[in-house]
Amino acid sequence: MANFPHNDLISLRDYTREDLSMIWETSWDLKRMTKRGQRPDILKNKTLAMIFNMPSTRTSISFEAAMTQLGGHAQYLFPDRIWASKANESWADTVGVLGRYADGMVGRVSSSAELEEAAGLFDIPVINASTAEEHPCQALADFMTIQEKKGDIKPLKYVFTWGWRPASPPMGLPNSSLYVAGRLGANFVLACPEGYDPEDDILEKAQAEAALSGGTIEVVHDRKAAFKDADVINVYCWVPPSIFKEKFKGTDELAPQGKAPHIEDPDAYKEWIVDDDVLALAHPDANVMHCMPAARDEEVTSKILDGPNSVILDQAENRLHVQKGILALLMG
Repeated sequence: MANFPHNDLISLRDYTREDLSMIWETSWDLKRMTKRGQRPDILKNKTLAMIFNMPSTRTSISFEAAMTQLGGHAQYLFPDRIWASKANESWADTVGVLGRYADGMVGRVSSSAELEEAAGLFDIPVINASTAEEHPCQALADFMTIQEKKGDIKPLKYVFTWGWRPASPPMGLPNSSLYVAGRLGANFVLACPEGYDPEDDILEKAQAEAALSGGTIEVVHDRKAAFKDADVINVYCWVPPSIFKEKFKGTDELAPQGKAPHIEDPDAYKEWIVDDDVLALAHPDANVMHCMPAARDEEVTSKILDGPNSVILDQAENRLHVQKGILALLMG
């Protein structure tokens, strides 16, 4: 574990293909051990402090379960528990103290800059559990699931598609997925309405990596062209970066409640639902993914989510295993 070249996992921007492979290899080893009923005490007597300023089901529970299965303990620090969320204590004071109590920290906060600040205050690992800029753990679990179901990713057409829903997060997951796809040599298609493209520097970075790895990365606004011959369809909804920054600057809202402010005419976007017509364009054995919570019959139909092409529960399970790999490498 000591050979891992990173102290934190805040962004995947500078994680090499070798770094990613080490995470997945460790995750696969730990998953196989779990299936055999083995629970190695890699993190025995170690504590993970988890700050979640926004709701979380899969991320928080999978991190807690991961620490338990590795012999450690996780503390769930929701907003009503810590002073920093009440504006009665500075962020630096709160996380500075955590650096003296815990052996690692996980944060679901509004900005990656907050996690970078925390990492600069102490030596314990800091892990990004979703910010406006990135959602690395989910992206790693998604690609682990694709490898599990399809094998080598290079021959595949992986379509990461926008879908309409009433409440929308920022582009953290698409951004992290772009970084990984570029390194792996994937044929990655980001399908979205016009105006929902990633920021130029992120897209250019991913495309430059793809040029070196033999992959392709493109943004496609034509639904039919995007889904034709797809091997993997991953459904997600996001607010365009410029609008998110304007509407939610200075807030802790990653997923605004109620109607997403960028959608003035929802009916204009409902054609982006993943339904039988979409699946008919893809390969018959295409896998459909969604990181959940899913807006059923808005982003994707329940028929597909519950059907034979869906791998959403395997995808959710792999959050546990990939985070065990990350924790073992960073804290072991």
